[in-house]
Amino acid sequence: MTVMGRTVPTDAEQVISALVPASLSRATPAAVLLPLLPVQRIPTDAEASPLLKLARLDGSGRLSARAAVRQLGWPAGHRLAIDVADGVLVVAATACGAHVVGSRGDLALPAALRALCRIDVTTTVLVVTYPLHGVVVIHPAASVSRLVHQVHIRMAAGDAG
Repeated sequence: MTVMGRTVPTDAEQVISALVPASLSRATPAAVLLPLLPVQRIPTDAEASPLLKLARLDGSGRLSARAAVRQLGWPAGHRLAIDVADGVLVVAATACGAHVVGSRGDLALPAALRALCRIDVTTTVLVVTYPLHGVVVIHPAASVSRLVHQVHIRMAAGDAG
């Protein structure tokens, strides 16, 4: 019986180079700024008197917003667009929205959008409804407390405005 010897590749051999082509030198492409997507407008006019409600999401990321949905006249299955603007969620009716009002008047808030606003299922949110404009704005409690704290700082400094 003959034992076949194994050949050991030498340092000069490059078996892989035959399979992997050498890299080409290319110029680095210039950075391109992405366009900003349009965001639903938040009402700022004096007639826009918002309705406020504190709420908490359920374990699935749904927000029970029956009062807001009722005020806006959105039936179950009504199409919605949900956008992120300055750390808050802006919900508005649209004919081709990717989201819908749930059968019990709830709003399913996508996990990716909640993460952008630092909202999780344990977070208390402030639901601001603008019935005249058909918009719901959802603020995480942390952003509301920052706003209130800024008002208190101005009050302590003697700024009544």
